[in-house]
Amino acid sequence: MPPANARSRTPTAITGGFPTCAPIAAAPGPVRSGTAFAAASRTTLSLALRREINDRRGTAWALHALGKLALVEQAWQRAAELFAEGLALAREVGDRENTAWLLYHTGHVALEQHDLAGATARFVESARLLHVLGAGQGVALNLVGLATMMIRHGDLAQAARLLSVAEAQHWVASGSWWIAADQATYDRAVATVQARIDAATFATAWAEARTLTLEQALTAALGY
Repeated sequence: MPPANARSRTPTAITGGFPTCAPIAAAPGPVRSGTAFAAASRTTLSLALRREINDRRGTAWALHALGKLALVEQAWQRAAELFAEGLALAREVGDRENTAWLLYHTGHVALEQHDLAGATARFVESARLLHVLGAGQGVALNLVGLATMMIRHGDLAQAARLLSVAEAQHWVASGSWWIAADQATYDRAVATVQARIDAATFATAWAEARTLTLEQALTAALGY
């Protein structure tokens, strides 16, 4: 079960290129704020400059940033296009960190576009890569994404297992709890699962997950 004192722990920022974009479903609507517009303008200019000097690594990061802004606006197709171009460049230049976080964000886009198989593949690949890079908190975020996919698929026991592994991965990696946005996403997923299955089934699934390795959890998720 999630620790009773989880909320009292000190939040820690997620490491890795672009932290925390997990609570996409709760993001603001399509109206762009002044701050978001200014950020988009700056990033668009940065993208143009990086293209001009043929900075392919920087171009990939700029595309990633613009894709995240598209997520905030719930412009899923636009985000998918920006992430796809950025991901191709990141892979080409061997930027594993950007590749991993782009996979994570494209997983969320796939969820919003009801592509559960695509979301699963991206979350699993991102989790494996972030694990190699030593970014356990990023691994945990991908596990929460996979749990969300399982909720939509209807396998609530498997969702509980993934959330249990996510909690363990995050706590071992950071020694602290989530930052606020990730905590809210995690809490919503746990609450959804608990509301839909009986307490005994939830507790059993949660405990079973503590015997799983990360690779076992990811391999099980790939079966969907």
